[in-house]
Amino acid sequence: MRGKAILGAAALLLLAACNQPKAPVGAVSGDVASKQAWTPEQRTQFYTYSQGSRLLPLSWARALEMAKSTDMFLSPAHIEKLGYLAAPDGKPESLPVGFAVDTPADEGRLSYSAVHWMAGQDAQGARPEPWLGLNCSACHTARITYKTKAMTIDGGPALSDFQGFLADLRASLDDTLTDPDKFKRFADRVLKDEDAKSPNDPQAQAKNRDMLRHALESVAKHEDDLGKINETSVAYGPGRLDAFGHIYSKIAYSAAPQTAIPQPSDAPTSYPYIWGIPFQDKIQYNGIATNFPVPGAHTTDVGAMARNAGEAIGVFADLKLTSSSGGAGAALTGYKSSINFDNLNWFEQELEALRAPPWPGEEMFGDAGKLDPTLVKRGSDLFNKTPDQGGLNCASCHQLIPADQQTTRVKIKMSPFVGADPPGTDPAMACNAYFRQGPSGVLKGTPDGLLGAGTPYPAQAKLGAMLKTSVAGAILDQKGKVIAIAAANFFGLNQPVKPKALLNANPANPYAACLATNDPLLAYKARPLNGIWATAPYLHNGSVPTLAALLNPAKRPPVFWISGREYDPKDVGFVSTPNVGWKFDTSLPGNSNAGHDYGTSKLSDADRAALVEYLKTL
Repeated sequence: MRGKAILGAAALLLLAACNQPKAPVGAVSGDVASKQAWTPEQRTQFYTYSQGSRLLPLSWARALEMAKSTDMFLSPAHIEKLGYLAAPDGKPESLPVGFAVDTPADEGRLSYSAVHWMAGQDAQGARPEPWLGLNCSACHTARITYKTKAMTIDGGPALSDFQGFLADLRASLDDTLTDPDKFKRFADRVLKDEDAKSPNDPQAQAKNRDMLRHALESVAKHEDDLGKINETSVAYGPGRLDAFGHIYSKIAYSAAPQTAIPQPSDAPTSYPYIWGIPFQDKIQYNGIATNFPVPGAHTTDVGAMARNAGEAIGVFADLKLTSSSGGAGAALTGYKSSINFDNLNWFEQELEALRAPPWPGEEMFGDAGKLDPTLVKRGSDLFNKTPDQGGLNCASCHQLIPADQQTTRVKIKMSPFVGADPPGTDPAMACNAYFRQGPSGVLKGTPDGLLGAGTPYPAQAKLGAMLKTSVAGAILDQKGKVIAIAAANFFGLNQPVKPKALLNANPANPYAACLATNDPLLAYKARPLNGIWATAPYLHNGSVPTLAALLNPAKRPPVFWISGREYDPKDVGFVSTPNVGWKFDTSLPGNSNAGHDYGTSKLSDADRAALVEYLKTL
């Protein structure tokens, strides 16, 4: 009863605090509809709502040129080269999909983004300036083409190059600071309206330019510092990101900016598709986050809010960690941040209405999209029947959810590294998420989870545990103690606070100890496969180009090219053209295409084709 009372109180607090956000209605992109049950308004909101992400002031982003060029950083040509999607309205001045504008009411609560570059700005927010950041749609909106047709798929994996985007941004910021002509053009654009207020006051204009340079230096240093912590020799390419790596690095830097140690973000994964996730009990490829729905007038998932807050921290939210002075009492006011919890709540609620895209068949692919009923039936038998019935029993892990029952609650099946039937896939992502540690900095002495129930952090602590505390503190600051208590358990299950070193780690096999450690978090999830046709490349690290290749382990290509968005409806994935686009080399660290066999290597080519045909229908 007491647990239900706490959850009920959490729901009331959230519903009282969350006002439904508003955004303009925009056009829908794509000339073939994906039929995912969202309205045009929901799509536009998904593309534009802010999560509190603050990368650059909006005026700076619009004024910034590319490094060693006079071309604009936000030009459609540059954005499209990086794999991001142009605004659906087609206007060159409109922001790309997922590039969201944030304007907090109180700048005084922030850290690196509380900078001022014009007279009249102040920390009390008397003149708040909009900032540009990313929201989840930047990474979770897919687009495919086939001959003359195109389709935009909401919640699907993007082909955006996040690593390239940040590298280009840092180069542009640094070049703007070192090239006097480039800085002058930048300043003239940023300060155009301010200059117009005092056209005959060169002293005031010079003062603003001096302020702008100092502010630019501060923001550029912040980005460079984070870049050094994240630095890795592993190249992600389109459609991949080491999300945990970037989140952990942000926590490490926020907790101990002077002593933070490098945390190479070297385990990139494919952007997961996000339809259906509100109904799954475990989230993330390693199942490390849990959903925690709280019934009310509108269901609020506290676990999802915490998970999405962690994502916002990794993707440019401003987080201001402070010391608890050795105990929880001093920290009960929480941690200041730019995270927009109202909108995070909205995103999760609206995801409940998003459906997996059905196979578009002839409407998109012409004759190549026709399904063969005989093959579909054979593929269904292989997927659903047990081995003694002549099938593979895929449904024992990948729960079958009928298209008209996508709100079914799903208990996710995990495949642990230590067990009778391990996944065999590249372990880097799960191992890094579990073992990474760093100086606790201002969090030293703070109880795990923040609110007094956990073990105080030592000088070195696991970054996963520190993330949990940081998110709980950010929620506490804005949403209250009860919700923070509920959210404090969202991440890491029973993961220990104290560091646990990778035993016997060596360059030849750095994950040997991880693969020998028995823990529920050292595993990968098997989720329902609704809409799987729209989510290439495959495996959690995007190391297999098509479904046909996935089902033929011995012939998975060791190298393939991500050549664009052109779709292959036969093999189900993107067309790979040699020497065009991005070269994916499966021999590189983190890129292994091994694992997830589960009997498919023994299938005939005809049975593989049948299974692919059936998977199109899910």
